[in-house]
Amino acid sequence: MNCISNNNELFTKNKILFSKRFPSLANLIWKNLTPEKIFSYCDKLEVQLGKTNLPTVKENGKFWHSFYSPEKESSSLVLTSECKEKSTIVFLGYGLGYGVLEASKNHPDKTIIIVEPDISYALFPFFYTDFSKLFQHEKLILLFGAELQQVIAILENQEIGNCHFIKNQNQIEHCKEYFNNLEQLIKRNKQKKQINDNTYKKFGKLWIKNTCKNFNQNCNYTGINIFKDIAKGKNACIIAAGPTLSEILPQLKEIQKKCILICVDTALKTVLKFGIIPEFTVMVDPQYWNTRHLDFADTSNTILITENAVYPRVFQYTWKDIYFCSALYPLGKLLENKISRDSLGAGGSVATTAWDFARFLGCTNIFMAGLDLGYPKNQTHIKGSTFEHLANIKSNYLLNTETQSVNSLFSANPILKKDYEENPIQTDSRMTLYAWWFESKCAEFLETKTYSLSKKSLAIPGIQYFSIEELLKLNDQEKIDFFNFGKNTKNKDNFEKQSYIKNLQILKKQINESYLKIQKDEEILPEIENLIFPFLSENNTNEKINALKKLSKILEKIEI
Repeated sequence: MNCISNNNELFTKNKILFSKRFPSLANLIWKNLTPEKIFSYCDKLEVQLGKTNLPTVKENGKFWHSFYSPEKESSSLVLTSECKEKSTIVFLGYGLGYGVLEASKNHPDKTIIIVEPDISYALFPFFYTDFSKLFQHEKLILLFGAELQQVIAILENQEIGNCHFIKNQNQIEHCKEYFNNLEQLIKRNKQKKQINDNTYKKFGKLWIKNTCKNFNQNCNYTGINIFKDIAKGKNACIIAAGPTLSEILPQLKEIQKKCILICVDTALKTVLKFGIIPEFTVMVDPQYWNTRHLDFADTSNTILITENAVYPRVFQYTWKDIYFCSALYPLGKLLENKISRDSLGAGGSVATTAWDFARFLGCTNIFMAGLDLGYPKNQTHIKGSTFEHLANIKSNYLLNTETQSVNSLFSANPILKKDYEENPIQTDSRMTLYAWWFESKCAEFLETKTYSLSKKSLAIPGIQYFSIEELLKLNDQEKIDFFNFGKNTKNKDNFEKQSYIKNLQILKKQINESYLKIQKDEEILPEIENLIFPFLSENNTNEKINALKKLSKILEKIEI
């Protein structure tokens, strides 16, 4: 029950301003919501006048804002050094709006995002706070009633590392579970960013060297663009190299009648041994050891989908055809400037890229074979895989195959989760990040349905179990001749090659200019700063100059 009455005139004013600024959102909201309904949904809220004659709210005995000075309290939250450093301020819940108004007043150039899943709680402040100035704020995003994955997608677009988050626990108790889950997703996203930075530091030199060695391959082959939505409405089966693939292999030939087969590199040789030739093989790993999965494999009848920093040995094999997705790494992105190549997602595992390629083809249903993201029955990979073969080669009295398997099981922070039968399955922190990538993408692309073909795989929200028996009952689908469809793979007009050469020349010029700028203590281009990052042991002038020299030497080795 309210101690002070609501102001319908102020509500109407805010409603008009809100509707003008966000017409699409307003149309969705006002269809089923009236001021009376808002109050009935918020009947637990008690509005009181504080010591400064400004309203505050009491919910379950706790105040949303300071009873004595809500504006001063809110001002202190948006004037911290961290808040000033970030480009985006995100409010997780916003109470009566004092904080967002202070943010708008003190940071007119920053993006302000308000997250409130409960529409009634989002609109309740309209009765008590004048939001005229907030709705004039140029960079304002309202996430009222948004799903978790929609929120994460917006935050990723703003770069989560550049977001400052403000929350008051008393203001979000009504949707506690929602905000707890959101904070978990934000935490995972930050972990992913940290892992990406660490990975770039570790493998950045290798990515740069591979990209330079693959320069002519990039020039001579085209992008995946021509395959966009070519398989709209069809089924795809992604073949990964997890232990449960052994259950599926005997039926894979029949499955191919129902699905387009997209194989990850680690599973290709095993699949070929069964006499099955996948339409596509996806390979994007920059490391030499990953190419060993292709040892003695006949790759001549499958189309390679790859990326320009892949280990160069890949191109020594004969492929039916080769297509490139857009570069995943910084140097490749610079060389691809103004060259139109569609990108594929990269969640740390080649299986994530394979899934996104199936979605890119337009496939409606994607079936995952061998995507275990854990160790069912403590197995790490399918029997007979290259992993097992190399383990046998390296084994000795002190390091036998069992010991190597145990090392794999316990090397990356083991975690117990559940499979699709609710049985415990051991996984690790690395694979749970892959699982989170799949979970977030399944929520983002709801029109694409994803299924696991094994109950023993790690259960991932958004991916349901689908039995092989049910899959085999589906109608056979008409085959697409992908090879002939894209037989003009070679760049006959040489446009891409000319663009690559031009971009390389521009890059060399920028590096030369960077020498002079660093010596004068001037800032260099962010993309050049990013490129030399893997070569730096310390962030000082001499190190940067040495890094530029090393980068120049690598670029000079490119044969055009």
